[in-house]
Amino acid sequence: MFPYQITFLDFAKSEYVEKAVLKRIKKLQIFFHPIVSCKVIVSSPHRHSISNRAYHIEILTFIPGEDAIVARSGLKGKPQQGIYVAIRDAFDTAEHLLKKRAENFRKDRKEIAKPLSHIAASRKHEDSEFAPSIQHKA
Repeated sequence: MFPYQITFLDFAKSEYVEKAVLKRIKKLQIFFHPIVSCKVIVSSPHRHSISNRAYHIEILTFIPGEDAIVARSGLKGKPQQGIYVAIRDAFDTAEHLLKKRAENFRKDRKEIAKPLSHIAASRKHEDSEFAPSIQHKA
């Protein structure tokens, strides 16, 4: 598994929340295998009361060739009211972004492989039919 970091801001660290985040971090590798590292920031910046606490989740997923893929939950519009809902929404977004990146990665590899296979086929054809044969005398 790749290295990860879970940071809690503006409220006390919770073992249950940490386990929920870790479970979703492990699942990310299914969608894009060469993940270099992952950083998750769990915060509750507006602590008006315990019952009305809003949560923000930010996920930074580092993959080869890109600085980071960022997924957020609860920053636009209405913040998430439940910590597990915020975690679910942020990781669903991260999974979607990683799936998209994996598809683009596969398309790029196919386009690179096409010209190379054409070159290899034409070289094989040249070697067999059109290239003069050279014989060595012993």
